[in-house]
Amino acid sequence: MTQSPYVRLTIRGSERAADVIVPGSLTPADVIPEFIELVGETTKVSSLGLFTVLGARLEHTVPVGEQELLDGQVVQVLPLADAPLEPVVHDVVDRLTSIDVRGLWNDTSRPWVLGILSTVLLLLSLWFIPGAFSRPWWPVAGMYALTIVTAALKVHTLAWPLYAGSLLLTFLGGINFEFGSKESAIWWLSAFAANLAVFGVLRRRFLALGTALATLAAGIGIFILSTTLGATAEQAGAIVAVIALAALGLVPRFAMQGAGLYKVQDALAEDEDVKVKRVDVAISEAYEALSMSVVVLAVILAISLGLASALVVENIFAAITVAAVAIAMVFRTRHFPFALHRAVLWGAAIVTGVCCAQAIVASKPDLSVWLGVGVIVVAIAVYTVPRFAFRSSVNSALGRRISGVIERICTLVTVPALVGIFGVYSELLRTFQ
Repeated sequence: MTQSPYVRLTIRGSERAADVIVPGSLTPADVIPEFIELVGETTKVSSLGLFTVLGARLEHTVPVGEQELLDGQVVQVLPLADAPLEPVVHDVVDRLTSIDVRGLWNDTSRPWVLGILSTVLLLLSLWFIPGAFSRPWWPVAGMYALTIVTAALKVHTLAWPLYAGSLLLTFLGGINFEFGSKESAIWWLSAFAANLAVFGVLRRRFLALGTALATLAAGIGIFILSTTLGATAEQAGAIVAVIALAALGLVPRFAMQGAGLYKVQDALAEDEDVKVKRVDVAISEAYEALSMSVVVLAVILAISLGLASALVVENIFAAITVAAVAIAMVFRTRHFPFALHRAVLWGAAIVTGVCCAQAIVASKPDLSVWLGVGVIVVAIAVYTVPRFAFRSSVNSALGRRISGVIERICTLVTVPALVGIFGVYSELLRTFQ
């Protein structure tokens, strides 16, 4: 393999970042001690490794010049126990990453500030959900105001999911979707499609725009077809949710295929003369198509699961379907390397949980306190258990395998559970009897 004599990298630590030029003959094991001093890390060298922003670890004993790093690529110094999960998207997307870890607004302060604000936002949404979404109107207006303020803070942490969930919840409240206001739903979806169109035209991302609008049209079309064939709105929501979950697993590959990223990678692997501009265009188009498609699917999942959640109390198969889709969606976020993509999917899961809670409280008001306690316990577990239970590299690998098994099981469960919503199993049982 051809070795680059020098490699220019941006090294990112937990507090600082540094631009360096590394001789291509040196290995990560040789340069990590110097990198630690540059970025001010205090962890022992033996427990640290070099990772791309998308989670691929640099080979410890292979020279840097032989690891196909791009000029100016961002590399993270991370404890091995906190290594990111292996991504689906190729590391070439690192070139899109911009990093700002300086000043008071850093990786330490940001989660606290955003966590407090996002908690307030979520509590507000939980407060007005038990009543009709559009009454009273001022909590909805307050949610919009807080969302605008928090969006201005340029969120880059795990607080994203709460914002995304509250924002989607506000949209659901604004259109009064669960209470049958079809006109307002049509207006909101039309405005959403118009926003996508304006964004795509202004950014000249016609591939991304076409993919997103096609995804949105497919979701609406499946819903209309299901209701035309006799399904209720809640049953149609469950159908759309299961299909959207399946599409979520195919979006990254379709986005990169459509942008020609695989062809560029093949050309680079065969040492062909590839222009830098062609690489940049392919990367940018793939990222835009991926982002817009994931956002559209998150909106579709939030609305469809919100509809299906109305059945969770009276239909055990509906409860299994909603839970399986939501859990599979959450575990599937590990395939998406960018915080925005994970955030909107987590947001859709939060919307699902809140809508299910609303349905349960409406049916059994005496369970509201215990339901609130359960939500708090689950939220704490989701954010703390993975962090402390899988700190070693062995346990981390075990955690990834367990996550994959859970995701596959939940995905397989969705289809038979969806069939059960329509009473097929009861009819078969009566037939045999």
